[in-house]
Amino acid sequence: MISTVVVTLLLLSVLIFIHELGHFLASKLLKVPVEEFSIGFGPKVFSFKSKETTFKISLIPFGGYVKVFGEDIEGENSFWYRPFYVKFLILISGVLFNFLFGFIIIFLLFFLFGIVESGPYIDEPKEETPAYIAGFKFGDKILKVDGKNFVRWKEFYAVFQDGDTHVVSILRNNRDTLKLKLWGVWNDTVSKFETGILPVLFPVIGEVVPGLPAEKVGFKEKDTIIKINDTNIKKWEEIQSLIEKSGGKKVVVKVKRGGDTLTFEVNPIKINDSYKIGIRADINVLKLPFLKALQHAWEESYFIIYQTFRFIFLFLRGKAPIESFGGPVMIGKVVGETKSKGLSSLLFILAFISINLALINLLPIPALDGGHLLTITVEAILRKRLSFRIRSLIQLIGFALLISISILITILDIHRILK
Repeated sequence: MISTVVVTLLLLSVLIFIHELGHFLASKLLKVPVEEFSIGFGPKVFSFKSKETTFKISLIPFGGYVKVFGEDIEGENSFWYRPFYVKFLILISGVLFNFLFGFIIIFLLFFLFGIVESGPYIDEPKEETPAYIAGFKFGDKILKVDGKNFVRWKEFYAVFQDGDTHVVSILRNNRDTLKLKLWGVWNDTVSKFETGILPVLFPVIGEVVPGLPAEKVGFKEKDTIIKINDTNIKKWEEIQSLIEKSGGKKVVVKVKRGGDTLTFEVNPIKINDSYKIGIRADINVLKLPFLKALQHAWEESYFIIYQTFRFIFLFLRGKAPIESFGGPVMIGKVVGETKSKGLSSLLFILAFISINLALINLLPIPALDGGHLLTITVEAILRKRLSFRIRSLIQLIGFALLISISILITILDIHRILK
């Protein structure tokens, strides 16, 4: 629990720093003095001064700001009297830095680790889920959704986030092509529509770890595990479960190798609080060259942007509930569930939040960058500046609105977790 809180605050602080760094560097580049660079709001915890800027960490960690010279004064020395392009570039830079940060992380993940893709086969749907009711079965191969070829699972799931019914084409038993109607039902816990369809990982060995029991008794890559003790095996997670339940006692494993059936006796050993024999699943990891990684990173970033705007559109149409929104508490929950999956999963979440933070800051709400950008654009078109009093009033209303939304989202987050 404590480690999750610490990791969540650390990740949010990194994203806030990146955002404010964009504003800061743009200001310095355009010769606009910066008075304060703060991570967090409220009373300062730590600070130091370098040239004209005071850098500080403040008590309330959910946000930050860069205060440029003249933004809170009236008259010709005011920041708001500077040329349009100066104000625009400084205001937009925080958003651009968050987007670029997310894009670069995704690119590095794709370039260094490749893309992990599960095949288009489905696990046994649980009873009462839409997939079960619609008649989907274990091992069905997804071919198309609404006439479009299946590409990746994330795109498959995205289709159902509108709550509507869609037509899914499947291949059953490698011979029958069927068309089934499928829909999503809202799941409060994960804040999205779910169909009950999950990809299945077949029990084929992708790697035998050197020096561990499986290698010593003769397991090979591409062996298909068909039975452990008296239990028939259909999918990989059953292997993990049975090995764990063995408690370190000898297990009898039958495998298919080519046309032969082989039997091994192996003693699991305890590694990091769980029992293992030293085999890994046959997961398709697609290594990407530099340019391909760039292309995939752009496609992934675009997908996140598209889905975020699509979600807002669905919400405004009343097709997505307000519970879909998540704040810092929900981010903490996601981080807690993700950190056990490894650094790459955590970095992907960081990239996802960074791009979403960029988009949220673009919303035309006073007190956000998008609100400022809208105001200076209207001023430029009308060739007339708002008075300091009106500008301050708009900011005050916007800030109150943001605080109210934040409180509402936090209450919803806590309600979902307790539920």
